[in-house]
Amino acid sequence: MIYTRLFCGRGYEFTQMIDVATLDTDNDSKIYVLFRNYWNMSAVCVYNMTEISRIFSSSEFNAAKVPANHRPGMCVSDSTRLSSEVLGFMKDRPEMKDWVMPENGPLLFKHRHYTHIQVDRVRGHTVLLLSLESGGVHKVLEEPVFVIAEYLPFPRGTHITSMLLDASERRLYVSSSNEVAQIDLQRCHVYGDECNECRLSRDPYCVWDGLHCTSSAKSPFQDFTNCNKPEAAPSKTENGLKTPVTRVPPSSKHFLLCPMTSHHATYHWYRGKTREECVHSELGCLYLIYSMNKTHEGEYSCESSEEGYTRTVRQYKLSMSHSEALRLTPALLLMLTASHVLLNILH
Repeated sequence: MIYTRLFCGRGYEFTQMIDVATLDTDNDSKIYVLFRNYWNMSAVCVYNMTEISRIFSSSEFNAAKVPANHRPGMCVSDSTRLSSEVLGFMKDRPEMKDWVMPENGPLLFKHRHYTHIQVDRVRGHTVLLLSLESGGVHKVLEEPVFVIAEYLPFPRGTHITSMLLDASERRLYVSSSNEVAQIDLQRCHVYGDECNECRLSRDPYCVWDGLHCTSSAKSPFQDFTNCNKPEAAPSKTENGLKTPVTRVPPSSKHFLLCPMTSHHATYHWYRGKTREECVHSELGCLYLIYSMNKTHEGEYSCESSEEGYTRTVRQYKLSMSHSEALRLTPALLLMLTASHVLLNILH
């Protein structure tokens, strides 16, 4: 057995191999290797079998004495005739002097801890499927590197033990220590029913068919050039609709929720022309009211912005409730004052 080293990254030195996946292309087979380094950063380096074969067939050995009459690792018609010198050399697992270099620089994931990798080729795009230590799975576009979606097949914290890709059915099977989950990679409806939302997902499994974001296997056509035309992108936002009034008790705490459908977009709240920042939470983008009063009444809207496309995600209209139990009328205020004075006299 002979071996060679895979180089991945300069400066970060990714040396710990975590997992490997292969992808057959028209001209070659590619090897996708998931690495980790001393700083617990993750990276993926891509190698091709042609270069690996060249290293094994032509590189010098990283050894002082190499057998002269036979190159270890090459096929022979009769292995029983190999000399003891060659067999002894191969027993020591000789290393090639040249390292295998990746096709491109490493795909860096500085703040991610990935544990498994699968690779798929969809409509000319390479998609990486990477499991997280937290129990989730990321669907990642290779070029440019872009996290398309995160799946949560198990409760957070569940360790994923293996992944298997069924490329023909476009399904990913993920297992833990006691169960197996199936992930449909073509769940395109989650991106909404607007042309621009489908386009901004960058998901090669999905296309815009003119009315919906749907599986590319069902609809081979994708035309995002006319997304701005009304007939191509019917509005599903709440613009133009009558916003129901939400009544909030005086002095109470209240929050408005705006779901963050894309983690690549920026979200803001608007009160008229005044823009307010989000309070980010696991629920989404929040607008907090610590004590409801008259100044908080009015209309609120949450807008997302991504790649020049802006849309209204949520609209609210707040009004302070005026229940008799809570409202202090002049007569009630006079009665409370008189009672307070009487109690002071009695004491």
